Amino acid sequence: MIHWRILEWIGKFIPDLPQLGHQERLRACLGTGLGIFFTAFISISVSTPQVGQIWLLAPIGASAIILFTLPTSPLAQPWSIIGGNLICALVGITCSRLIEGPLLCLSTAIFVALALMFVLRCIHPPSGAVALLTILGGDPVKDMGYMFILNPLGLNTLLLITCAIIYNKATGQNYPHSNHRHFFNRALNSTLPTATTLGITAEDLSAALDQSDQLIDVDLGDLENLFLRTEHIALSRRVGIIQCQQIMTHNTATLEFATELNEAWQIIKERNVQALPVLSSGNHLIGIVTRSDFLKEVGLDDFKTFKLRLSAFLKRNSSSYSDKAEVVGQIMRKNPRTVLATSNMLDVVPLMIEQRMRHVPVINEQGVYVGMINQSDMIAGLYQTSLSALAH
Repeated sequence: MIHWRILEWIGKFIPDLPQLGHQERLRACLGTGLGIFFTAFISISVSTPQVGQIWLLAPIGASAIILFTLPTSPLAQPWSIIGGNLICALVGITCSRLIEGPLLCLSTAIFVALALMFVLRCIHPPSGAVALLTILGGDPVKDMGYMFILNPLGLNTLLLITCAIIYNKATGQNYPHSNHRHFFNRALNSTLPTATTLGITAEDLSAALDQSDQLIDVDLGDLENLFLRTEHIALSRRVGIIQCQQIMTHNTATLEFATELNEAWQIIKERNVQALPVLSSGNHLIGIVTRSDFLKEVGLDDFKTFKLRLSAFLKRNSSSYSDKAEVVGQIMRKNPRTVLATSNMLDVVPLMIEQRMRHVPVINEQGVYVGMINQSDMIAGLYQTSLSALAH
């Protein structure tokens, strides 16, 4: 009994980290190793006698783990490591020259360095070790004085950041991770279902973060994505998973790039549809044309002459040269957003709301067009789900 209580007590100190897949773990480990290898190789190749044996600093190892394992963290961004290392080195060297006694010197350096990092928004934990290194590094570091900031510290820092940018980009990671506050505010203030149904706004989430009065190691853009993904999963659990192919409109009329405008307009009117897909010879989607595309070309500034202008626009030009569009391919919306036939119906929601798409083309895994989802299809799908839920 005591044995299990001890294990339970120890378990409380183990952080509840998300489980990373083997591929992501390998990516992080390989990147960290390669980053240190190239940083060390170049640093030792260009080292000078003044640098001696300290051509690679120990804090760079800690920085490498952060940059390659947590590339989206605010603590891992280029400004964080550059500003943090620069400030801590300046403060550490200055304190070592002005303050006698290691205890007071060390504590003062860390205090001042962290305060400055807060002000300049460049907090990088391994930089704290840089401040201590400038004080406890012995004569080799002290003899270099402020030149220590340029080489080896500055060189190590820039080389590691360069490796992180190249490697993270090559492996599909967004690094450097830009400031998403503007996008975050715009997205949550939009009419996303998660924001409207729960009444949550950008100000609410920002206020909650401010009230926590803690430094939370998460980018606001990532927090927004996590929030929306969580709502998506919760909504999927409530309404069930309905694939796009179950609600899409099959056998829709299609157009080609060279379809004349008058023919396309007649099909839209006869079928009483708002949009039609434009396909290549292999039935691959190359664009979409809507009623509004025609109206935009004609113009709505004068309703009295609208019919005349529409007729003139649809009429084929007999001359060999014309500035007027003649075929669908000239007015279509190229490369529209699509969804897979096997995708969850809820994946269409952000396209219709965020992207203002009233018609979303559906393709199969080979990229072949198979159908179209409009707002009526979505309503019918949700209604079907509601009936199924009531039946059970």
